[in-house]
Amino acid sequence: MRYHPVVAGQALLPVTLDTYNVLVAWENPFVCGGSCDFTALFQFIWAHHPDFGQFNPAGRRRVLRAVLRALAPRHPVRNIVCRTLAPLGWRFLSRWCEPTPAELEQAAIEECQRLVTEAIGQFPVERSSASDTAPSEPLPFSLQAQVLGLMRRELGVPFAETRALPLKELSQHLREVSWVASKGRAMLHSPEEARVWTDYLDWKDRQAAKNQQSEIKN
Repeated sequence: MRYHPVVAGQALLPVTLDTYNVLVAWENPFVCGGSCDFTALFQFIWAHHPDFGQFNPAGRRRVLRAVLRALAPRHPVRNIVCRTLAPLGWRFLSRWCEPTPAELEQAAIEECQRLVTEAIGQFPVERSSASDTAPSEPLPFSLQAQVLGLMRRELGVPFAETRALPLKELSQHLREVSWVASKGRAMLHSPEEARVWTDYLDWKDRQAAKNQQSEIKN
């Protein structure tokens, strides 16, 4: 069973080529770069919601209401009172303070940014700077066409099935295919994963040496 992230109280489907291209068509800042606001947040949630459909306006309105409820404090009046009086010496009221709508919205935006970065992190995309959370340009359609053709040619996976695969999972398949096609000459691990694997091997060697010394002493 795949993991379903939860954003603003909504259990979402993974980012796929299909949902990614929907966001590109909407010029959504999460994939095209730019400042993210509530509109961008709801577009991301709606595109990855199980009820998403171009001809499902009723479902869209229902999800919008649910998102607005999730981004509002459960007890708005009490929250205002507690957040106002707690800094004035009534510290015991801080236990009832809830995040503000702006804080809840920002947390949801950061989670969406994390999901996009995680989804496309292994694809060869260019970013305007190392701190950018979205690429300067979306995944090119030429790259997507190559991915679809490679998956169909090497693994026999239909186009529709490839487009529905989570992008993170798709990138793993592509690396495995490249590894086999290059007869082991292509790098199977990303640089970050390679460093993790190297650290693990170093730790394993140290543990083996420590165990060997303990056996010699005994």
